[in-house]
This record gives sequence, C-alpha cells and structure tokens, in this order.
Amino acid sequence: MRSRWGYPLLLLSLIVVLALTIAALTQPARAQGARCGGFVDVLADLDRSFGEKVVWIGERGTAGHLVITAKVDGSTWTALLVRGEVACLAAAGTGWTARPAGENI
Repeated sequence: MRSRWGYPLLLLSLIVVLALTIAALTQPARAQGARCGGFVDVLADLDRSFGEKVVWIGERGTAGHLVITAKVDGSTWTALLVRGEVACLAAAGTGWTARPAGENI
C-alpha cells in the first residue's frame, strides 16, 4: 500500500531542489573564491592586463548583467557577472569569435 503522502512529498522535494539549483546558478560563486571587485576597476584591470574591451552586455533580470570583454583580435575573453557596481569573474578563455545575431554556429 502506498502512503498518501508519497507523491506530495516527492513533488515538494523536487520543487525545493529546483529552487535551490536556480538560486545557486543566479548568484556569483562566492564559496569558490570568485574574484570580484568594483565594475569600473575590473574593466580597467582587464584593459590594462589583457587589452580587453566590453563586446557584449546581457541583462539577467533582477540578477544584474552578464558582461563579456574580449581583446580586439579575439585571443582572450572574460565573462563577468555584474550586480550593481560589483563585477565577479565567471569564466575566461581564448578564441573569442563574434557572430551576428541569429547566425548559427
């Protein structure tokens, strides 16, 4: 015989896990030693250290913005999660290629 609470508890558990996952993905990674600083200072440091300029900005609703900087030749790029005046490093790499909107890879 199945418990009458089996399905409601399973559904509640799935909702809680989903909510925690969404919360974790929309916040900068603080516990993983995220490198954060003032947005203007971080941009100046990326320009000075790598010659990177802002090439793309996307809104993340109330979670702030995602900002991509890249060197003109595309040799380096950086992704920043920006909330208010604070920017945190999300990812960085090499080989940035800008594509026109709507163009498939």
